[in-house]
Amino acid sequence: MAGLTALTQIGGLAWLVALALTVRKGAISFILVFLVLYGATWGTARATAPVFGRVAISCTSNGAGPKTFNLFYCVLNRAYVTPELAALLQDLAVHLQSRHPGARVLVLDGGFPFFDGFPLLPHLSHSDGRKVDLALWYQNGAKRSPLGYWAFEAPTPGASRPCAGVAGLSMRWSMAWLQPLMRDAPMD
Repeated sequence: MAGLTALTQIGGLAWLVALALTVRKGAISFILVFLVLYGATWGTARATAPVFGRVAISCTSNGAGPKTFNLFYCVLNRAYVTPELAALLQDLAVHLQSRHPGARVLVLDGGFPFFDGFPLLPHLSHSDGRKVDLALWYQNGAKRSPLGYWAFEAPTPGASRPCAGVAGLSMRWSMAWLQPLMRDAPMD
C-alpha cells in the first residue's frame, strides 16, 4: 500500500478501500475491485487536479502539443504540472513543430495531481508541479528506452560534466551495464 502511494499518490487509497470491500472474498475479487477503484480515482484525479493548481499532460494527443512518452506516466498519475508549465510546454511544442514538422515534446515524469510537497520518487525536486523531465529526441522518432529513462547519451568530447567526481550517493549514473540492452538510435 505504501509503495502504491509513493508510486501513484492515490494507489494506496484505492488499495485500502478495495481491501475493506473484499474482505474474505478472494484475490480475484480484490484485484477486480482495486482496478475499478483505481480507474475511478484516476479519472477523478484528472478532473479535480486543477483545483490543486495542476493540469494533466495529454496521454494520447495526436496534435502538436506535448504528450506523455507512453501511457505508463499517465496511469501512474505522474504527468501533472502547473498551468504555467503546461503553457510553456505547449509553446515549446508549437516552436518545435514549426522548425521540425512531426517532432513531439515527450514528457516523462512531471508531478502528482495533488498537494505541493508530496515527493515523486526517485526525484528530489518534482514535488510542486513546476518540474518536468523531457525525453531526448532521436532521428525518425525512435525511442531508445521503453520508459524514456536509462538510455544514456555520452557527452561530446570537451563538453562540461557537472556531475563528474560527485562523491557519495548520486542519482546520476550512466548504468553502463544496461546500455547494451537499449536500442541504438542516433540523436536528432
